[in-house]
Amino acid sequence: MTAPFADRIAQAEALASWAALVPVPQGTKGPRAKGWDSDPAQWITTPSAAREYLTAHPGAGVGLLHSESQTAALDIDHDGAALALAAVGVDLAAVLASNPYRVRGKKGEKPIFRVPDGLSLNRHALSWPDPSGKKGPGGRPAPLTIFELRGGAGVQDVMPPSVHPDTGRPYEWTGPVPASLGELPELPPELLSLWQRWAALLPVMRAACPWAPAELPAPAERDLNRLGGGSSRGGEGEGASVIDTFNASRSLAEVLGEHGYKGGPHGPWLYPGSSSGQAGVRLRPERTPRGAQVVMSWHAADPLGDGLPRDAFGVWALLAEGVDVYTADPAQRRELVKRAARVLGLPEPERGSAGGGAPRPAAADLPPVAWGEVAPLPPVTEPVPPLPVELLPAPLAQWIQAEARAAGLPLEVLAGPVLVGAGGMLSAAVKLKNAPNTPAVPANLWGAVCGRPGLKKTYAVNRGAAVLTRAQKAEFDRLDAQRSELETARGKAAAQLEALEARVKRAFKGGGKPVEMPSDDELTEAREALREAEAALTARWYVVNDPNAETLGEILRDSPQGVTVVRDELTGWLAGFERSGRETERAFYLEAANGTESFTLKRVSRGVVHIPLMCAGVLGGIQPGPLADVLDAQRGAGDGLLQRFQVFIWPDIFPEFDQAAQREPVSEALREAAAAVLDGLGTLTPESLGSVYPSGGPAPLLYTPEAQAVYDAWERQHAQALKDLSRGEAYRAHISKQPATFARLALIFHALDVVTLGSAHPQPARVGAEAAALAAVWCEYLAAHARKLWREGRRADVLDAQTVLGYVERGRVCDGHKVADVRRVLAEGKAGMTGPRLDAALKVLSECGAARVEVSTPPGGKAGGRPVKTLRVHPDALAALDGAEGEGVSA
Repeated sequence: MTAPFADRIAQAEALASWAALVPVPQGTKGPRAKGWDSDPAQWITTPSAAREYLTAHPGAGVGLLHSESQTAALDIDHDGAALALAAVGVDLAAVLASNPYRVRGKKGEKPIFRVPDGLSLNRHALSWPDPSGKKGPGGRPAPLTIFELRGGAGVQDVMPPSVHPDTGRPYEWTGPVPASLGELPELPPELLSLWQRWAALLPVMRAACPWAPAELPAPAERDLNRLGGGSSRGGEGEGASVIDTFNASRSLAEVLGEHGYKGGPHGPWLYPGSSSGQAGVRLRPERTPRGAQVVMSWHAADPLGDGLPRDAFGVWALLAEGVDVYTADPAQRRELVKRAARVLGLPEPERGSAGGGAPRPAAADLPPVAWGEVAPLPPVTEPVPPLPVELLPAPLAQWIQAEARAAGLPLEVLAGPVLVGAGGMLSAAVKLKNAPNTPAVPANLWGAVCGRPGLKKTYAVNRGAAVLTRAQKAEFDRLDAQRSELETARGKAAAQLEALEARVKRAFKGGGKPVEMPSDDELTEAREALREAEAALTARWYVVNDPNAETLGEILRDSPQGVTVVRDELTGWLAGFERSGRETERAFYLEAANGTESFTLKRVSRGVVHIPLMCAGVLGGIQPGPLADVLDAQRGAGDGLLQRFQVFIWPDIFPEFDQAAQREPVSEALREAAAAVLDGLGTLTPESLGSVYPSGGPAPLLYTPEAQAVYDAWERQHAQALKDLSRGEAYRAHISKQPATFARLALIFHALDVVTLGSAHPQPARVGAEAAALAAVWCEYLAAHARKLWREGRRADVLDAQTVLGYVERGRVCDGHKVADVRRVLAEGKAGMTGPRLDAALKVLSECGAARVEVSTPPGGKAGGRPVKTLRVHPDALAALDGAEGEGVSA
């Protein structure tokens, strides 16, 4: 075997140590065996398998299977890629420069990226007409591939040591060979945005073709109302005239210029926060149904950069008022129209006049109706069950029940934060492996309590974080008590090192009396003594509230066991990621949630901060309304940030009000006993548990054989649940993280038992079957809350009934309308419903007493003629919406 080929096999071995590879036969550019992308038996997943395959097939190669390797690639096929990407705000040169892990094939270099956890991608390709004029089928210009976004299921990229069949030259790494997935840079935000908004950005990249015909046929005008968010809703009322007047009197250039966008009267315009310098806000050929011009933005960070068209009114609403016309509720739309009228100096329109729809029938034309009371709409989802008492960890069960009873809260609202707090005490100090070949998982958790205002979310979060707050206070008190002594020790250590270094200088300087040079050991010991003295003056952090990435990085550097971020309202924490200058913090937190990797921050103001272990938990509360905004803005599974909130609690069923129970004080003895157990978690280490390697170093905990059997059985069922394609992508991404959650919960339950039993615990270094079984049931229970979070299993008829009531509130659907007219009104907007869907929605409204359908035969009609269906609406129909955004309904 020649040395170069041995080197190439070594590269394949390094790749197979962390990635899934597929065999590529000699003389081909891809796998040929049936099922290569779905049959794990065909994959090469170990270094020995890579060596064995390539030794047996010297001319063969391997391909990187992206879906199983959590990778993606940008494949550049033509020089025009830089021009096409620049048109949508992506700097190709910068993308290539930021990634040293690139493969060179026939045409150019192909950077390989790591895909964020829980993100699902598909392959996309951009083609331009062949500049040579070559014709394809049907006489149309032959397509020329410019670049590809390669990732997701059924996509592979040929890797070294494969040989290209056209050139006869091997594929090569232009830089280092990645030794682990963590070495690959994460998919850049601008590429991720392009991937997720491909359909909207594709026309812009096609238009960037320099040899395309000068005059392209204009696309057919699209009805922006049907796209789901045109500002002019197609009505004839005063609200519509206000919007028309606004669009006629305020140009898009004027509105954009007021908010810092730079460009000419007809664009394109540059987003003021753009880092690429490419003007990505452009006029579109389509218009609103009422003739207003619209723009779309391709800047990823732009508030307008969601790939949706907006007229001047829509741009003003978003930039000046912070309201998205695509997602605004009826009340927000009415208020927008009023504000626009004030801006224009027009009289404010009356309620219900902002839309058109069918004419309102005169009251005299309608026969009277005997109405009863209006009941709230039924829940959109099946209620999440309350937490059974049996799921409470035994050492804390009585205390959690007492606190919940006194607060009038469901058990899960307190139990969830308590588990997050307990995990924060253990954090990365103790770890657990689900299986011998899986990574060791720390105990840090992300948790949230969701509910309406007044739910006592803050109370629950504070109870859960109390153990961390106590530990932090004790640490600060200790440091304050010892500060004088510690500062004296640091001063002595600094003076000793300074004296030794002065002797070194004098010895090298020469002249005068000879000076004895201190030994290397003396200098090393002095520096180590100073380092230890300075470390003793640095507090160990347990809990923080609102750190930026740089501050949190320094805290994690000084507290390698990990820290928990506690926020009263997570809405502000999530919004912080969108503020200027904090765009990278989201990725920072994504990595900190795993608790298994190191991280290095490099900032001009702070220098280099190396974090040996990134481990952070998060705990806080959030309301359904702001949460809905976050979910509506997310596309698909998103980047996995929300999925990391594995202990997400959103209760539906609340205990009956019991004034006597809520006035009964919780036993202080019970509180102190629970606090002692939770505080004791901070004393546990692998050494104290007896989990050490033969060399004496700390080792992760393992399961007992019985507990391992519990996990293995749960894992098999969990693997089947992940294959359920009837569930949404975001939900499946959420439960895909449950194996790590299983380990974290089992570790917490085991640690609580160890602290409670002390030396009487039979196997402190092994997690037992009872803790594993409790973790399995908790995972199942948390999945129910996750289904509510990700809007799984929602009743479509109830959602449609809510939509109909929304049109009633806006005055577009009224008492006495024909059902056929109602269907037409819904079809004119974004809420078009088929006949059966509308019938189901009206049935829901009828059952709650908000509306009814009357059937009659027109006067003079033939016997047995077609009946007319008329909608009758209760005067208090909107009362049916009461509670629709409450605890029983997903936002």
